[in-house]
Amino acid sequence: MILSAVKVISQAHDRAADLEMKMRAYERTIETLQRELDQLSDDRDYWKEECNNWRNKCKRLERELDTARHTMENLNEFARQNLPITGTDGFSFLTKRILGTGTCMFQCIAWALEPDLRKEINERQENQKRIGHSFKKLVSHWIMKDASLRLRTKELFDLTPLEYIMKVEEEDYQGTEFDLRVFSKHFSTEIFIVKVSPGKLEPHLISESLNYSRRIYLLHDCTNPKHEHYELIIAKNYKSFDMKQFCIFSPKDENAQAQAFVVAKEFKKF
Repeated sequence: MILSAVKVISQAHDRAADLEMKMRAYERTIETLQRELDQLSDDRDYWKEECNNWRNKCKRLERELDTARHTMENLNEFARQNLPITGTDGFSFLTKRILGTGTCMFQCIAWALEPDLRKEINERQENQKRIGHSFKKLVSHWIMKDASLRLRTKELFDLTPLEYIMKVEEEDYQGTEFDLRVFSKHFSTEIFIVKVSPGKLEPHLISESLNYSRRIYLLHDCTNPKHEHYELIIAKNYKSFDMKQFCIFSPKDENAQAQAFVVAKEFKKF
């Protein structure tokens, strides 16, 4: 009986030892599986982060692309407004009406050569006077900056540079061709004037260099000596859907110059 009990106990002990070995093996397997699971979890987090990084890169590139497109649109508009059109055959020429606020010459220059100011010039008379005054300040700045211009104030007007600046900045000062020379130099642009007087048309080209690639046309109305007036000559392409206005031409465009005289002749009839 005792031997049978000892045998059972021995078998139970062996069974317990065997189960313990299997349990340890299972624990090792569980540890291995847990390590692999942790690795998979780390990999999953890594790739998740990588995906988020690439999404953010795509968003940044999309913003950069939008900015580039916007910049390209602005450059195209800048080119349209500031570069001379290459040909004007088929265009209709007319004058851009400028109110006679005493600063019409300055407004013509501003409207033609500073496109960002066009809306302000078109909207209110107060804007026109303010912009006219700012362009008078531009003349003053160039006289103080450029020695050759300072010499000319004495030669042309018998005024010292300071005296001429004071004259330019007076409220009722309407401008002279000397001021147009300043603008020609500042904007690197030829200014072609067609002077309309009783019985005649007089062309006059103002340019501070032979190398300028841009030209604008001004109509100078001198039919009333007490009230001279400037208007800008522009062109429209009525065959184009948007019928945009152009006012900067190539000096080599003979049609533009001929059409400027046609506009002046038509103006003279009124």
